[in-house]
Amino acid sequence: MENTDNKLENLISNLRQQKPMLDDAGLLTDIIMKKIKSKSTNMKPSVLIWIRVISSSAAVLLLGLFLFQQTESNNITTNYGSTHLIKNHINIDSVCMENLKNKQANMLEIYYCYMQQNSIKNNRFKTNIKQSTN
Repeated sequence: MENTDNKLENLISNLRQQKPMLDDAGLLTDIIMKKIKSKSTNMKPSVLIWIRVISSSAAVLLLGLFLFQQTESNNITTNYGSTHLIKNHINIDSVCMENLKNKQANMLEIYYCYMQQNSIKNNRFKTNIKQSTN
């Protein structure tokens, strides 16, 4: 047994002392790179492929639904006739109408008269506030 152990130790020490000689380092590098490329292209997980298929299908479906809704809303708005009528209610002060002396007044004159009356009322309000605080 000792004899076999000594032989194995001598063999291992001889193997450790020998250094391998490489004939062509560039060829070895090329072979390694080709093997890496072939393994990386062949090893596509099937789960990833299914996720891509499902997400692409969902995206197309949602895009189609969005476009369908947009065209439907455009059709509804073009076919829908508005029945809402805009009503202008203008409260005209009688003082303004007396100042215009029963002549035909346009909206600008009426608005100007209203603004003058409003200014008078604001000034009265300010004086009332000053009197009440003093």
